[in-house]
Amino acid sequence: SRLREHAMQELYAVSHEHQRPSVVFRPRLTTEGDAWCFLFGEDLQTGVAGFGTTPAEAAAAFDQAWWNEATPAARVKSVPDEVPA
Repeated sequence: SRLREHAMQELYAVSHEHQRPSVVFRPRLTTEGDAWCFLFGEDLQTGVAGFGTTPAEAAAAFDQAWWNEATPAARVKSVPDEVPA
């Protein structure tokens, strides 16, 4: 029935929302200048962060960063060494 199908879709949507990293790991929500910031960890250099003009945008950016960013050590290795002048 349509009602059952709709109920299953809603259940799936709610379940999906409860599995997002911004929900599961409960990062701190703060402001940085004129942007919202979700931060998990001690600071921006060693943690995972997401920024946005709204808390929802910051949460979505945090989720993307959680799944796609390299570890802090790998990020340091990817920065090229300075070339002496």
